[in-house]
Amino acid sequence: MFNQDKFLQQLKELISIDCGTYTPSGVTKIANILEGYFKEVGFTTKQIKISDKVGPLLIATNKENATTFDAVIIGHMDTVYAEGLVAKHPMRVEGNNIFGLGSIDMKSGILTALHTIYALDKNVLDNLSLCFICNPDEEISSIYSQDYMSDYIKKARSALIMESAGNPDSIVTKRKGISRFHVKFKGKPAHASTPNLGLSAVIEMANFILKLEEFNNEKMQTTTNVGIAKGGEAGNVVPDIAELDFEIRYFDMDSQKVMMEKINDFISKPTLKGIEIELEQLSFKPPMNNDESSKWLEDLVLESATKAGNKLNIISSGGGSDGNFTSYLGTPTIDGLGPVGGYWHNAEKEFLDLSSVEPKINTFKNILISLKK
Repeated sequence: MFNQDKFLQQLKELISIDCGTYTPSGVTKIANILEGYFKEVGFTTKQIKISDKVGPLLIATNKENATTFDAVIIGHMDTVYAEGLVAKHPMRVEGNNIFGLGSIDMKSGILTALHTIYALDKNVLDNLSLCFICNPDEEISSIYSQDYMSDYIKKARSALIMESAGNPDSIVTKRKGISRFHVKFKGKPAHASTPNLGLSAVIEMANFILKLEEFNNEKMQTTTNVGIAKGGEAGNVVPDIAELDFEIRYFDMDSQKVMMEKINDFISKPTLKGIEIELEQLSFKPPMNNDESSKWLEDLVLESATKAGNKLNIISSGGGSDGNFTSYLGTPTIDGLGPVGGYWHNAEKEFLDLSSVEPKINTFKNILISLKK
């Protein structure tokens, strides 16, 4: 039986800690707490240091020294939020909605999987080989953890991703890939009274941004977003340096190739002659596109939901997850198995719909039972 009070107590503990990706001390606290939860149910755990810049990778298995797994169950411990925001946005409850940083993205997803383990008959659990992966850097495309995770993912028969699908009655089998970049523009400074003697890096950056907007293409299902743009030091100086960070998203690698060709063309042909443009790729996440090898898992999940009294639809998502990597590595993957909520990455509004947790647990329980049939 689902212990809602325990779930809420654990959730409050987890979302009351600043644990943005680049707050490794906070993510480490999350890893320590989760490690304790897993040990309570008899799992063997280990934390792996993967970088000084982020927290540890947490691995928990119910079979010590297992060489294969029926499933890897993946969730992430980091959020997008800056240090100090938790104090401004503590957990609050409004009916079934639980507000807090990381409430839906994705502490509740990890806890849903954990409470499924609580609900499993011991004989069932003993018959399964499971590996929980809790990573510290999913919000930056798992750039530090992906190589470490791949060792476990490749040993698994299936990958079950505990992100929320967003929609109440859905699972995700297709996600956009994401490529992130940093661009630096180098111009020539001049006094603002004689702008013709300079080359404005900011103007070139503005032109570049307008060109990127071409990628927001509904027909191709591609998108772009400029997240950071900055340049100049004074209002009376033609700025010689400007910088921006942007991303592109795509459902297939052919679209990514077309976008990259255009980006390289933008860089090689600046609007202002004499401007230098440098492009650095910060991260790459391949698109998630399940093929026929995943059909058995899709059927198993849908049947498991039906047995639990829940009807699920298969959807696509523009957001990326660690399911992109598991799918890319060839492991049959189902994503969106976490509970329902909304307003990801919005400190004021992010919430979990508590009423969705128990149905998700019931479905997930049936999935694990069916994996060994």
